[in-house]
Amino acid sequence: MLLSLLFAFLGGSSLIILGLGYKHASVVKSHAWSYGSVFMGIAALITLSYSFFENSAWCDWRLWAIGLAMGVTFVLCIGLYTRANLLGPPSTSWVVLNLSCLPAIALAVAFRLPGERFVWLDGLIIALFVGMILALHAGMKENAKVTQERIHPLFWPLVLATFAFNSVYLFLLKLKNLPFPTEGGNNGATLAICFGSAGIVVALYHLVSCHRRKEIPWRKDDIVAGAMTGLGAGMGNILILKAMSLPTVVVLPITQGIPIIGGVIAMALIYRERFNRAKAISVLLALATLLLAIFRDRL
Repeated sequence: MLLSLLFAFLGGSSLIILGLGYKHASVVKSHAWSYGSVFMGIAALITLSYSFFENSAWCDWRLWAIGLAMGVTFVLCIGLYTRANLLGPPSTSWVVLNLSCLPAIALAVAFRLPGERFVWLDGLIIALFVGMILALHAGMKENAKVTQERIHPLFWPLVLATFAFNSVYLFLLKLKNLPFPTEGGNNGATLAICFGSAGIVVALYHLVSCHRRKEIPWRKDDIVAGAMTGLGAGMGNILILKAMSLPTVVVLPITQGIPIIGGVIAMALIYRERFNRAKAISVLLALATLLLAIFRDRL
């Protein structure tokens, strides 16, 4: 229990690096596919390296089925999310993306996966988590310098599709424990297949597009932003998988609450973003969510 909680906290802390990578990519205006291919490639290398330090059933078709399913949903999610951000307010699509953990929690309970059960405190944890996301969204909108005057008609369909695919991805993180329990290994191998297959698809698409437009495939800024994001994604997802012996209603709020607290502080220190009242409320709600999730079973 305590070790799994530690993995969840470390996984959430690693995702702060991922968030900074996303932010850096937006600041330097990285090309989405160039940045994405580096990001997924670095994450694949990190998770593949880790797989050699644990048991990995490379010849088991179930490992490849789960890994490839995660890779497909991950590519679709990132692609749709990137496109949606060009057609409407990124802060809104960010909120919807974060809320996609709720269906994953519901599916894990509905399918009665190992360690999953709904207790009375879960409703309060979810309510605090949603409040945290909405408060941070309000703080982000308050800091936004440019207001989107008109939302493209395709924005909401793309956002909702992103919501669906990310929910499936998060659910697959938990489903992996059914044939391959956390203690049995296969965490790095599963993620290496996921990020590796996703990275190959994105890199090939990017190279073909660059060849047609006669552009340089990778700029320095894209590589730096992608490497930061890939480092956070690779380390973070390994640790999250190792924490998945805990209920998803504990793991997902922790691993998303910590990046919010750390991200708000980091953005204020590095990018001089204003720390307003709404952001302060989101940090307080994040702390409350973390405390309830930690002491859920005891309470």
